[in-house]
Amino acid sequence: MKQYKCKHFKLYELVDKATWKNYGQFAWNFLDPRLLMALDQLRDALGPITVNDWKWGGKFQWRGLRTTKCRQGAGMSQHRFGRAVDFDVKGMTPQDVRNYIRTHFEDFGIFCIERKVNWIHMDVRNCNPLKEVSP
Repeated sequence: MKQYKCKHFKLYELVDKATWKNYGQFAWNFLDPRLLMALDQLRDALGPITVNDWKWGGKFQWRGLRTTKCRQGAGMSQHRFGRAVDFDVKGMTPQDVRNYIRTHFEDFGIFCIERKVNWIHMDVRNCNPLKEVSP
């Protein structure tokens, strides 16, 4: 598959500070193109989405790619493979976003969401139909 770069997201919104500093634009290679396409499609459908905000002084840097330096999440999390993001959608509750994804997941190639959290987790793991997991 050809390398895909998001039209709505800058790379630093999807990787942590150290990865951005050490790899720069090469870090696109660490992210699954299916995830990037799904993010762009969701942005087109739902509006502004926030993954990482560390570049603007925010508190999030591990909601996209999680390297071996990251201590949060499971060791084999889809984040570790560049196949998952956690995010918020401006003006929508997490439940509203999950409901939207439940009815459109095939359109976006999203195969897993997390329930019972106050953010959205989505990933493009190799499964079908939509899988819903709990923390």
